[in-house]
Amino acid sequence: MANELNAKILVLHGGEIRKSYHDAYINTMKQIKEVSLVARDYDIRLAIENLTGSQVGVLPHEITSFREYGVLACVDLGHALLTAFKLGYPLEKFLLPGENVLEVHIHDNHGGSDEHLPPGEGSMGWGYVEKLVKNTKPKYAVLEIRRFSSFDSVKNSIKRLQRIGDER
Repeated sequence: MANELNAKILVLHGGEIRKSYHDAYINTMKQIKEVSLVARDYDIRLAIENLTGSQVGVLPHEITSFREYGVLACVDLGHALLTAFKLGYPLEKFLLPGENVLEVHIHDNHGGSDEHLPPGEGSMGWGYVEKLVKNTKPKYAVLEIRRFSSFDSVKNSIKRLQRIGDER
């Protein structure tokens, strides 16, 4: 499907943990291994996104563990913020070295749900966004904004992210 759409990157999500974390992780690993073989044939790069909730891939060490299959990380900042709030996990741990990161997804929230707000309209400011982009050096940065206070806040987010990219 990705090949038909001429996609160059496919962002994956880890499996849902129902009864056993171990079983979910092993199943995710098997699926990623299989998908990575096909993706290689079509010259499609893979990234696995950090999630929130009861899925494989909530913590940074999980998403980087698939590197052996050529799968890089997609650091979702909004999901990282939720993980920091819900689990008391340090947000700084998501500042992965650049060689592990292909893409970042940038959005904000208030720590309770995945609101997809512009940075600065939730609990996170632009300082952390800048730190994330400069540290991880992603090939792609995506603003994932679904709710916003005004169109100007969305336009300002785009301009600010472009400036961060230009500074790099």
